[in-house]
Amino acid sequence: MNILSRTSIAICVLTFVSGCNHSFEHVTSTQATVFNQSVMTAATNLQASIAEVQSVEVDNQVDVFANGNERTLEHLSLDSKLTDSVAKGITSEFGFLVSYSASLKDATTPGTSWTTSVSSLNSAASKAATDASSLTGAIGEKNLLTAADVQTFNTDAGNVANAVSSVGQGLLTIYGEEKAYKIANAADKAVQKYCADLEDLLTKDSDSDLAAPKTGLAGILYADYEVKKSVLKNLATTAFPPGEYENPNHLQFFLARRDLVHNYSTLLTNEKSGVAKIISLRKAVADIASAHAALANKDDKGFKEEIADAADLLKSAFTSSQSGSANTQK
Repeated sequence: MNILSRTSIAICVLTFVSGCNHSFEHVTSTQATVFNQSVMTAATNLQASIAEVQSVEVDNQVDVFANGNERTLEHLSLDSKLTDSVAKGITSEFGFLVSYSASLKDATTPGTSWTTSVSSLNSAASKAATDASSLTGAIGEKNLLTAADVQTFNTDAGNVANAVSSVGQGLLTIYGEEKAYKIANAADKAVQKYCADLEDLLTKDSDSDLAAPKTGLAGILYADYEVKKSVLKNLATTAFPPGEYENPNHLQFFLARRDLVHNYSTLLTNEKSGVAKIISLRKAVADIASAHAALANKDDKGFKEEIADAADLLKSAFTSSQSGSANTQK
């Protein structure tokens, strides 16, 4: 009888251990760290795209002056239409997601003060709500977000923060990795909506492969590059042909026309690269959202696949062209 009992117990233990090998039971500290790193990478790479938008907009102001009749610089505007306050607002929206992912990581880290983590997340949500107001209105001829969009951001940020706070406070005595799962599970719906908000901020166009986005940050960058291209196209119509070799200005005119083509080619390349970066960011945010859903559903395989996809997108878009598309030709 004792032998039978011990055998039964052994079988049960083996079954339990075997089952654990097929899926994770909690959000592990490794998963939480990887998720946080992925979110941080997306937020960091966003800064490169914001800088490119501002750089191209300033380039356009320089081109206007260069093609005009003004002889003084006092009235030259070198301020980007994508102002620092707007750039700060975009950064804050991504910064809130970083704060959430950091909270999830903190929940799995021994010795971390959960109260401090929740407080930091609430502060980030408040900051995101305050800075979001700068995202409304027109930037040139493009709208980044409407007032209704901003209200959605604020609501969804509040839902994430509330889910984390309410679940977390009641689980202070539970093992960290299990607590992290409870938090991810409770907050997932709100996180999915917030990530959708971020996707719209980058571009609302449903076709992520669209070559000419019309909305969001991608739309603004595309429109700015189109302005620069139109300037060169106009210059090409007035560029003198080199004529015969005997023409004393032949070499000068030839080089000027060649520079126009080179500069136009550079703009085409930079435009394609710059827009592609923002579109890749949009896709990466979607993958991050899917990875979070996998955490909430204890799907380890799905989590790894989505995180890997996000990493590949960001790496290919932001590290393949080290020269940077912000260095456009004047």
